[in-house]
Amino acid sequence: MKFKARCWIENYVETRISEDQLNTAIYKALINANILMPSSDIIVHFADLENELAISKQNKDLKRK
Repeated sequence: MKFKARCWIENYVETRISEDQLNTAIYKALINANILMPSSDIIVHFADLENELAISKQNKDLKRK
């Protein structure tokens, strides 16, 4: 999801503070609307460690241990 938000600030010195306040307000609004942000974390579960896959260093071969 990509979007831009623009706002007017009266004092250039407060740019960082205003940016933080805007980001926080958007984040809280998304949470309150039950809109989840995608995560870059990847979780891998192995049901059976004896059958886990081993990936070669070249990422070409998949072989069973």
